[in-house]
Amino acid sequence: RKWETFQLSQQSFKINSLSTWDQNTFFVGGEQGVSLFWHNELKETYKDMGELNDVVVKVVFIAPDSILWLGTTQGVIRSIKKPNLQNLGNPNLKDPTTWEVFSTSENPGLPSDTINSIIVHLNEIWVGTARGVAKYTADTWIEQNTGWSDPPQVNQLLSYQDTLVVATPQGIYLFSGNQWKQFPADSLKSTKITAVLIDEKQRFWAGTQDQGLFLFNNQFWEEIKINRPWNSYV
Repeated sequence: RKWETFQLSQQSFKINSLSTWDQNTFFVGGEQGVSLFWHNELKETYKDMGELNDVVVKVVFIAPDSILWLGTTQGVIRSIKKPNLQNLGNPNLKDPTTWEVFSTSENPGLPSDTINSIIVHLNEIWVGTARGVAKYTADTWIEQNTGWSDPPQVNQLLSYQDTLVVATPQGIYLFSGNQWKQFPADSLKSTKITAVLIDEKQRFWAGTQDQGLFLFNNQFWEEIKINRPWNSYV
């Protein structure tokens, strides 16, 4: 297949995150905040949320209950109500009061205001931050960095059965039963992991910052040679 370029609007966008609502609707997070596109047409942009203005969005996550969760450089933000795509004014997500902000200043269980990843794991919201991991349970943020003297930057979280898979610049870590362990990395050319995936055959894939793409074959990591329009950053 060939790579295609889609001109979403006349505006210039730096895209940090994409999240699809349905086959015709998706949200784009970036320096402009978060924008709603329908049939490739820009409908609305939300950048003032709670007490924050001009929010830079790193992650857009649509929870199973259709609430929007945003990872930003100023904490976690969520919509108080789920978007109504048939009537965009109800609720009016351009109104800053329709968003709730969680920052470290008021939520000590958040280890950092820089949020790089948001997922649902074991029916709870988990976030990967610039300093480790936290989960949101019973309206409270709880840091999950037991055993770390200096929690690593988290680039991505992945839920796999009862295990949280964590991609960091120091390698892949697994969190289960309140215990951390590192995934084997002896044959991996780089531990600067930017992304991780587990396919239908239960195989681990890892994208790295400087050495490309790798597949773990249950014994060692294999480098995957592919023709791609980017450099070694995956």
